[in-house]
Amino acid sequence: MMKKSSIGVILTVSLLTSGVSFAQQVEVAANSGVPAAVATTRAEWHGYQKQVFTLAGHPAFVVVPKVAAPGNPWIWRTSFPDFHSEVDQELVYNGYHIGFIDLVSMLGSDSALDIMDQFYDQLRAQWKLAEKLALEPCSRGGLHAYRYAARHPERIACIFGDVPVMDLKSWPLGKAEQEVQDAMQSYGFKSEAELRAFKGNPLDLLEPIAKARIPIRHAICSNDQVVPPEENTLEAQRRLKELGHDMELVVVERSDQCNGHHFAMPQVFESAHFVMRHACVMPGGVEYFDLRSGMANCLNTFKNKKSGRVAFLGGSITYNSGWRDELMHFAMGEHLTQYADGRVPLPIIEHEKAARHYGCTTLNITQEVAARIKAGEFTWKSGFNSDVHPPAFGQRVYANSMIRMLDAAFAAAGSPKPHEIPTTLVDERSYVNGRFGKLEDAVLGKGFTLETNWCPERGGTRAGFSNVPALVATAPGAEFSYTFDGSAFGLFLAAGYDSCVLQFSIDGAPFQKVDTFTPWSKGLHLPWPIILADGLASGRHTITIQTTGDARERTALHVIHILES
Repeated sequence: MMKKSSIGVILTVSLLTSGVSFAQQVEVAANSGVPAAVATTRAEWHGYQKQVFTLAGHPAFVVVPKVAAPGNPWIWRTSFPDFHSEVDQELVYNGYHIGFIDLVSMLGSDSALDIMDQFYDQLRAQWKLAEKLALEPCSRGGLHAYRYAARHPERIACIFGDVPVMDLKSWPLGKAEQEVQDAMQSYGFKSEAELRAFKGNPLDLLEPIAKARIPIRHAICSNDQVVPPEENTLEAQRRLKELGHDMELVVVERSDQCNGHHFAMPQVFESAHFVMRHACVMPGGVEYFDLRSGMANCLNTFKNKKSGRVAFLGGSITYNSGWRDELMHFAMGEHLTQYADGRVPLPIIEHEKAARHYGCTTLNITQEVAARIKAGEFTWKSGFNSDVHPPAFGQRVYANSMIRMLDAAFAAAGSPKPHEIPTTLVDERSYVNGRFGKLEDAVLGKGFTLETNWCPERGGTRAGFSNVPALVATAPGAEFSYTFDGSAFGLFLAAGYDSCVLQFSIDGAPFQKVDTFTPWSKGLHLPWPIILADGLASGRHTITIQTTGDARERTALHVIHILES
């Protein structure tokens, strides 16, 4: 059987919050009926901060994620926090807090449950953790976990058990004499016969858990002789089924470690995501994705072919690494302000029209970030501090959201089937027939040249927009014309510090002016599409484009692609 926790004596320090002493915090909390803040010391846990404290004389800690998931979800280890921690590491990476208090020697007695109530209240008050939690019993910790779940089923989001003990008669009786004595003392049994006759084991208390429909998943080993599956998990499963409930099983057929009680933890990712599916918490109880036609075909491709093709729609946010996941609406300061005012940003409205029309899944991170800021979970400045491109904190927020969306989409995925493409268009003026024209078809006048390998003299650019063919002019008065068939025309530019105000004329009409400079052009020749003509009568048209000196030192134009539709 696993050894007891090795946590020893813990030093405490004073906490200072906004100039208020720890003693004053205790007094204020006591007067308000809220648990007083406990003093903590800091330690390291697999690269994360562990805040260590003592509660009711028992060592305890909370592992804090670098970026908390929405609503501060958490998992409560009831025993052996350093054994089989792989699932916990996956969860803390995805924004879950981890709580632990060392009560293993009390073996789930009523006194232990009373201290667990204090621990629950402490973490809810001091760390602002979610009302519902995931329980994670390991071995003898099953006694604590299941008896607590039966006492407070309304607090439990799910249970993930690692070979949990479900009956004192199976363990420790007849196997661990010291722990039998611990049970006798903790429960107040006067004899082993009284322990054997006890009707308050986890196996006896499954009805409130089944009635609450608490999702359960256990990892077990078939040849476990310490906590035999037949007497514990499998018996619990049989009784749950009689109550109209069930549990998921992860079965290791055989292990030679510790009489089958220890083994390499299987399906770590799946077990972590079992917890995440059932214990996630959203502000206002809503999610920010719409699955629509779902992702069954995507899931089928990934499962069977082990790879798939993903297209990215967007600008720098999809060009840069780390953001190429699904169709999503990224947060930016301007859009958050619009949500705060009760308005939906225009780009999101337009993209949602197309997504609804074609049944595409979308994830509205902008709306989520706005809601979480309103809920006080973080601020735009503290969490992002950028107009568009997020730092590590924002990246973790986005990644957590994508994982929730993918979990939901794949959990709901049915059989793959062909997606019918609607015969009607979202917008009758759609660029569905859009294409690149040929640069060499341009009729060049004075000042314009077709360079075969253009690159900017200074300032950066992006792959595909440097060392490529381009129509280039550097001075005012340069001109080229182009004849095309269609109803729309545009240019895809490398818009840099020197990009001019151009003017254009369609079929001899008066010239119109467009400034090709962008807010980001000072240090970057940005890939920048501009539509010059739209809604023309279908047919053959000729456009004339000229550079101007209207912007003084900005007199250049770099045309990488010609756009026709």
